[in-house]
Amino acid sequence: MPNIRAPLGLRDRAMLETLYSTGVRRSELARLEIHDLNRERQTLHVRQGKGHKDLTPKE
Repeated sequence: MPNIRAPLGLRDRAMLETLYSTGVRRSELARLEIHDLNRERQTLHVRQGKGHKDLTPKE
């Protein structure tokens, strides 16, 4: 259980929740960058997914 009162614990909790709620692979999660997150649309853009394919959100 991550300690959400510490910065690294909060990061770890966010990573776990992202894994559980989206189904991304851990390698895809590790490659995410801040510009891959669209807060307005609440989407993630996964680059170089399985088979080296970009997975773009559907409209």
